[in-house]
Amino acid sequence: MRQANIFVFNAFVAVLVVVVQCPALALSDQEDTAEFYQTAGFVQGSIIKPAMDAQQSGDLDRALALRARAVKELTEKPHQSKVAQEMLNKILAENSAAECQIYEAQGKYDDAAKAYKSEWETRFPGYTSKCQGAMGVAGIYIQGKLYDKAISTIESFSTSADAADRYHARMQLSYIYTQAGSIKLAEKELLALMADKDVMQSVGMRRAVTGHLKQICLTEHRNAEAEKLELKLADRHCPKCGSDANVIRMVYGYPGIRAGNSSKPVEEVKQGGCVISDESARFWCKTDNMGF
Repeated sequence: MRQANIFVFNAFVAVLVVVVQCPALALSDQEDTAEFYQTAGFVQGSIIKPAMDAQQSGDLDRALALRARAVKELTEKPHQSKVAQEMLNKILAENSAAECQIYEAQGKYDDAAKAYKSEWETRFPGYTSKCQGAMGVAGIYIQGKLYDKAISTIESFSTSADAADRYHARMQLSYIYTQAGSIKLAEKELLALMADKDVMQSVGMRRAVTGHLKQICLTEHRNAEAEKLELKLADRHCPKCGSDANVIRMVYGYPGIRAGNSSKPVEEVKQGGCVISDESARFWCKTDNMGF
């Protein structure tokens, strides 16, 4: 019985110690965060700001040296505080983005690609899709007209198990081939998407692929084919209900102001917002409440 009482007493003491220590642990996190803020403030004012000035003045090597020093100062001591770690990742991502710009200005596209990849992985550590990051790297190579490297960066995603990855990869491959003057290869990527049933289930993706194919046909003066593709784009029949009876146009940008004395009937339209892309819908079905 005495041993049982001793066990209960020891357990009570252990719980009491944890309860007493919890404020100390929280305070430790606060101290860690405060210490990081102090370091970050010093780095921002004494290193990053001069790096930005050096970049503006064209002294790119000095800017890069200062950026490297900033990383060293920020990562010299590990931080356990979640707030400090999140702030550190944000600063490191912004630093990598600046390095990417500098390397691009120097024509060092491989280094720029590495900096971009570092930025992406730091900014989105839990992001599952690697395709978006690879597309950014490919975009850097496209700027440098290093088309072979751009292609090799994203080519593997064209056969991904994910339909969205396949779509984005093949669309960018088509763009790269177009930039490189290989129109037939660009068209081949788009036709592969047209044959991809999973991709074509998306109305927006189907519209974008059709629109790009139309542009290729126009470039090659295949006007009859371009007209057929335009008819598909202009088809007002809702893909869900099959009817065009309750379909209106979609418009983008800021809404216009109609003159008060105008007797012209106002066409009913659906406002689509201020941002338009290749995937943006042209029409809106009021029956099914969807754009296409």
